[in-house]
Amino acid sequence: MLVPRSESVQRWSITMPRIHANARTTPRIRREIQQAPASISHRELARRYGIHRHTVAKWRKRATVEDKSTRPHRLQTTLTEAQELVIVEVRKLLLLPLDDLLVLARTFLNPNLSRSALDRCLRRHGVSNLRILQKERESLEGSPKSTTRQFKAYAPGFIHIDVKYLPQMPDEEQRRYLFVAIDRATRWVYLAIHEEKSAESATRFLANVLANAPFVVRTVLTDNGKEFTDRFSSAGERQPTGHHPFDQLCREKRITHRLIQPRHPQTNGMVERFNGRIAEILRAERFVSAADLQETLTRYLWAYNHRIPQRVLGHMTPIEKLRWWQTERPDLFVSRVDNVTGLDTYVKRETTELVLVGWGKASVLTSASGTFIGTVGYSAPEQQEGKPEPASDLFALGATMVYLLTGYEPETYFRWGLREYRLYAEDIPHLHPLMVDLINCLTHPDPRERYPNAAEVKRRLQEIATITPTTPPVSSSAS
Repeated sequence: MLVPRSESVQRWSITMPRIHANARTTPRIRREIQQAPASISHRELARRYGIHRHTVAKWRKRATVEDKSTRPHRLQTTLTEAQELVIVEVRKLLLLPLDDLLVLARTFLNPNLSRSALDRCLRRHGVSNLRILQKERESLEGSPKSTTRQFKAYAPGFIHIDVKYLPQMPDEEQRRYLFVAIDRATRWVYLAIHEEKSAESATRFLANVLANAPFVVRTVLTDNGKEFTDRFSSAGERQPTGHHPFDQLCREKRITHRLIQPRHPQTNGMVERFNGRIAEILRAERFVSAADLQETLTRYLWAYNHRIPQRVLGHMTPIEKLRWWQTERPDLFVSRVDNVTGLDTYVKRETTELVLVGWGKASVLTSASGTFIGTVGYSAPEQQEGKPEPASDLFALGATMVYLLTGYEPETYFRWGLREYRLYAEDIPHLHPLMVDLINCLTHPDPRERYPNAAEVKRRLQEIATITPTTPPVSSSAS
């Protein structure tokens, strides 16, 4: 039928009734059936229009000539209710685009999830429009989009540092402070919790950043807090004296220390936005102890650096972007990106000795929340669920062998197979088939499929040593 589109504009548009693609009747026929006298039987109308009498009965009962929706009342989806809840919360928390969210969901929740299924999930829960979510976030945080500016492009080495208060945990006597550093070019993040918001803590944090960053830090941007500068004193604002411990460390390491303009925290907005994500986690989670909070933040840090692609990075993760930069500009780096560990599994000493900490069952922290201390890639699935057993140590042994053979973190060789996400030793270049079988057996997701004990592993290694010649590692970890 014809309806006016506007009172001021004399234009007309046609709105068509909703008709199924396989419909045997037109809207006109349906209306004639509805208007037919009751004295005319269903069978007679069916013969007249060449349709079944059940179709006639259906349209005589209807008040409209439109087809009903054929959408099922209960949609068949590959996502469980719990998985959908996780996806919705991640969408609201991280504001990830659809493709970035798809990568994350396939990695952690469902490897068979399709893009269209994810889009339908977001629409069902009312979080499909990213612009609306962004405006809601900006209204809550009081930072309108019009006041934000893009950061100038830099190579790795320009670090933003900020401090955030942490809520006091039940087993703490006072609240602690979260120090966060983020690289402007790659969005790589390093964080640490300190007892005090002091110059000593800030200086120690910077030293840890320099020890963990795989690139040369050239510039550090901070606010004007007393932990970072002596720019402000009882007499008011002044030029920094250079005697502050933080400035002294910067000068020693030939780092330019920049300060934001007073009362303009948006200048350090990159790290402020990351702290906003941390704030969302703190609001959404209930922590039973300081160790529980520490573990949650550390695992989120690992996921952020290794698993969450970002549109600003060309849909790469921070670690992937670091690898790209290292290929393009190796002169900017002091160590190989793949040697960056998630939870400080390895401790480097002044000598060439390598010390392994947090090994197997000894790394488990028993608690009601099921929290554990370990590194993703080295910890067995049952250990991550808070149910370690002796075979968990064998899993860690297999993962450590991968690192010693390749110089790469074992997580590099994890991927989804037919049924589970696991380490595939056959993806390691030039690795002997016997070693492939050994490592795959050690790192099998099911502890019952691993070797029965360490003695059996030792015996198998001795057999392989007599069969295969000694060869150097696949790649050296030296830079």
